Amino acid sequence: VDHARLAHLCLIDYHQEMALLATTDRLTSGPPEIAGIGRLVKSYTSNEAELAVIVCDHFQKHGIGAELVRQLLEFARDERIQKITASVLRENTAMQKVFHRLGFELKDVPGDYAVTAEIML
Repeated sequence: VDHARLAHLCLIDYHQEMALLATTDRLTSGPPEIAGIGRLVKSYTSNEAELAVIVCDHFQKHGIGAELVRQLLEFARDERIQKITASVLRENTAMQKVFHRLGFELKDVPGDYAVTAEIML
């Protein structure tokens, strides 16, 4: 994912959204890079939110996605959000396992490209 696109994902309305960045400033000796982004977007009509996480390919399988989800769950609890949903690509079994370990229920939608992860807080 292009750096400019990732940076754009971080421009948010803090009343309705939260975005967290994972950077490489402590992981590598070169200039800092964005390793991943997690976002939580609250619904305008209910006490629910949608969660999304993206981790750059070369930083996957290091726990970055799991930590972003953990931190966003903590934020959601502080905000008294009652339900969080996320879509996980069907082939992304590693992230499905992360959501399952963190208490999400995975729902398969036949014919869809993604699995829905849902948690009640």
